Amino acid sequence: QDESEVAPAEDYECEGDDGPVRLFHSGGCIDIYGHMSAGFYQNGDGNSSGVGNAPLGFRNVSDGATMDQFWLTAEKSLDDCCPSWGFRIDYIFGADGPDTNAFGDQSKFDFRWQSSRDYASAIPQLYAQFGTTDANVKIGHFYTIIGYEVVAAPDNFFYSHAYTMYYGEPFTHTGILAEKSLMCDQLVVRAGWTNGWDAYFGDHLNASTFLGGATYNVSDCLSATYAVVWGDFGDGTARLGVPSNQGDIYMHSFVVDYQINECMQYVFQSDYGNNNINGNHDEWYGVNQYLFYTLSSCYTVGARFEWFNDADGVRIVNPDDSAIGNDVNYYALTLGLNYTPNSNVIVRPEVRYDWAYGGRPYNPVGGIGQSRDQFYYGMDFIVLF
Repeated sequence: QDESEVAPAEDYECEGDDGPVRLFHSGGCIDIYGHMSAGFYQNGDGNSSGVGNAPLGFRNVSDGATMDQFWLTAEKSLDDCCPSWGFRIDYIFGADGPDTNAFGDQSKFDFRWQSSRDYASAIPQLYAQFGTTDANVKIGHFYTIIGYEVVAAPDNFFYSHAYTMYYGEPFTHTGILAEKSLMCDQLVVRAGWTNGWDAYFGDHLNASTFLGGATYNVSDCLSATYAVVWGDFGDGTARLGVPSNQGDIYMHSFVVDYQINECMQYVFQSDYGNNNINGNHDEWYGVNQYLFYTLSSCYTVGARFEWFNDADGVRIVNPDDSAIGNDVNYYALTLGLNYTPNSNVIVRPEVRYDWAYGGRPYNPVGGIGQSRDQFYYGMDFIVLF
């Protein structure tokens, strides 16, 4: 079969399903929609606490089920041909809130919206946009273009996240980003300025970074994306007793997405980062590989294998006494299933095995890791509305 005739796996829907049913009418200029996700994530050592799954990001809570995301989005999209204006605002409340707010500079904004031990609110996007879908400028607070995995649950296959996504990449930026499609949409280029990583309006750390990259669509089935951020990371000013970003930063990601056939999809990601603080070059890098196979209109299985090297022991802070400042290699193999009985419901069970060389980051007791490996299992339920 000609590869150009094969649609991406995510286009295959259950029989007779015309897409998610939304609570809010989307026929006007402004669309309002959202989702809710909840689940549980346990470890094989029976470590039950608010950080019992550490150093996993997002899925660190191990003492019960969590409501991870109550997510609302309001947006006005740009026109395809005629220049217009648009906007988008996203709000999240749940156990993923503390990891989504502006922790990069401890801004007075949503960084302080902690409501309990596990729950907080955040506004990961708040921006205006001008232009068309082919050429536009975004101004405000928006998602990063770095990497493959994202925060919003329905846009990820797996319930848990890769180390590279949580520890090695930004989640959001505040600034300005321009995007232009070229060569009949075969090439998309992006460039802009931001005030560092995961920071909000105000630039409290006096950070100044370039954000840019490009996506090249080789064919309908193969694309490659390069994204980079570099510049002044911040002055390190502490807020609420928590250290902030500082020094010079350079970080890039390279993602290749290949739809092998109508059932099988392969994704390769490579990251590299370098934070220079007073001549100290702290490095991290890694490789993620994903393989997805569509079994039927409602079932897809997937595997993720990751290697993350925290070369100077600074990205995953103090996993155990022996790893402080040491070169630690993290490996993770995750197997999962996505069950979508209809376009409004996604069920994501998974099992995961992690191991490390250079430290004992798992099964923390009193904040200090005890084990070199860990087995996890969990499942979440997502409802789109």
